Amino acid sequence: MLPAVRILLLLSGSFLYTLTLAAECPTLAECAPLSDYPANTRLPDPFTFLDGRKVATKEDWTCRQKEISHILQCYELGDLPPKPTTVVGTFNDDHTSLTVEITEGPRRISFTAKVRLPVNSNSNFSSNSSSSSDSFPAVIAYGIATVPIPQDAVYIEFHPDPIAYPFANRRGQGHFYTLYGTNHSAGAYMAWAWGLSRLIDALESAPGSRIDTKRLAVTGCSRYGGAVLVAGAFEPRIALTISQESGNGGANCWRLADAFFRTRGPGIPEQPAPWEIVVENTYFSPRFHGGVARNVNGLPYDHHLLLSLIEPRGLLLVQNSGIDWLMPSASYGCAVAARKVLQALGTSNFGFTQVGGHSHCQFPEKQAQDVEAFYDKFLRNKDADTGFFKSDLQPRDNRFVESQWINWTTPNLS
Repeated sequence: MLPAVRILLLLSGSFLYTLTLAAECPTLAECAPLSDYPANTRLPDPFTFLDGRKVATKEDWTCRQKEISHILQCYELGDLPPKPTTVVGTFNDDHTSLTVEITEGPRRISFTAKVRLPVNSNSNFSSNSSSSSDSFPAVIAYGIATVPIPQDAVYIEFHPDPIAYPFANRRGQGHFYTLYGTNHSAGAYMAWAWGLSRLIDALESAPGSRIDTKRLAVTGCSRYGGAVLVAGAFEPRIALTISQESGNGGANCWRLADAFFRTRGPGIPEQPAPWEIVVENTYFSPRFHGGVARNVNGLPYDHHLLLSLIEPRGLLLVQNSGIDWLMPSASYGCAVAARKVLQALGTSNFGFTQVGGHSHCQFPEKQAQDVEAFYDKFLRNKDADTGFFKSDLQPRDNRFVESQWINWTTPNLS
């Protein structure tokens, strides 16, 4: 591929600045049949293109991310449509709700998100100031927040189910499919990511908004924890993704979950087969049906590559080590693999915190400082340690052995 080119430009004889032209990435091929790929019992190499070329520079990595995005859409998530013709956002009078109206051709849909203003913002929120110092960061929760929300940020509740209903008997139903047709390839996770992008469009354009869309976080737990990973991967305006206890289909790598399920010992009756989430829900594209999910070694990707699409933006995985059906070893190992990309890029914007002793989606106080560190860095522009990797998973319970799953090396990308 062509290298990046830097050009010095002189404007009006006064201002000199550098324009960097991005590397030209190869044209992405059509989606090949999965049978064209060799079986791979290890976690696929993030630093090798499908055609065997190696990722050697940061420009190469940008192209590899585009390839990863493409294959995830091809085989698991379905296609992400471009921005619709018209997106209009309108706050109500007291800024406690935002209505998003979307038009695509002759079709029109709308949805509303609940808004809570920062403490002490009151009427100042709707001033016409354009100063970034007078704007507010925002945390968008899928459903309702299950992690602490900072009081100096706008809190927005985005209820995604009406965008695309996630139940098996309602595939192809919801606002997304009203616009794009009941047979569209996108599953609910991708349709919800599309809906979140339209919410951000509305935040950018709504009159009277003082939300800084460069300081946006998105969070969700359980199925919504998996959904926000897709949103963070495909919406670059999200500065921080906080995924809580997403389990299979989210922060767990398919290969790890499948292997650990098949070799599980006695006394773990709750643990479901990883493919059950595929056949019982509409989170994934119809392309990713039960037969595909039962043959995970045939996939040319795994979910450490989904996580790598978010990097180098902020990513925090809030995990639970004490619930067997969440398969904590699978999320642990998947995070180990995904963090290799940060190592290659020389960044530290990926945190992992795994603590047991609480119910599903019941946030423990001992993880509060971890979430706060990410808020400091990505919403408040403060220095903070966001490169931690913490787990109380005992060695006897951790079934991930790196040498069994990672047979590739991590380059130093310049």
